[in-house]
Amino acid sequence: MSNQSSVHRRSKARREHVLRNVFVGLWCAAGFSVLATIPILIGVFKSINVFPLLWVYPFYFAAGAAGGALVGLLQPIQHRYLGRLLTAYLVVYLVYGGGTIAFWPMITADQGDRGPSLVEMLGFWTVLALFFAPMYERISRNWRTA
Repeated sequence: MSNQSSVHRRSKARREHVLRNVFVGLWCAAGFSVLATIPILIGVFKSINVFPLLWVYPFYFAAGAAGGALVGLLQPIQHRYLGRLLTAYLVVYLVYGGGTIAFWPMITADQGDRGPSLVEMLGFWTVLALFFAPMYERISRNWRTA
C-alpha cells in the first residue's frame, strides 16, 4: 500500500512540475508576443501587409507550451549539468528549429532557389543550438537558485 501511494505522490509531483513549466513557457510566449507586437504595429502604421506575421503568436504559445512540457518531463535528468545542458539544447532546437519550419514558407517566398534549403537551415540550428544551450542552461540554473 505505501509503495502505491509513494508512486502516486511522485506521479502527482511530476505532473505538477510539468504543468508549472508549461505555465512558465506560456508566460515566456506572452512576453515574446508583446515584443513581436511592436514591429507588427509599425508595419500596420506603414501600411505594410502584416497578416503573414500573425503566425508568430500561435507559434510562440505552441512552442512555449511544448518547451515547458519538455523541461517538465526531463526534470529527472536535470540534477546534473549534462542533463540540464541536454534539456536546454532540446528546448533551443525546438523553439528555433520549429520556428524555421513554421515560418519557412514566408522566409523563402521571395527567394526562389537562391536561399538555403530547409535541411540546411535545420542543420544550422543544430549547430547554433550547441552554442546557445550552455547560455540557456546557465540562465536556467541561476533562475532556479534565485
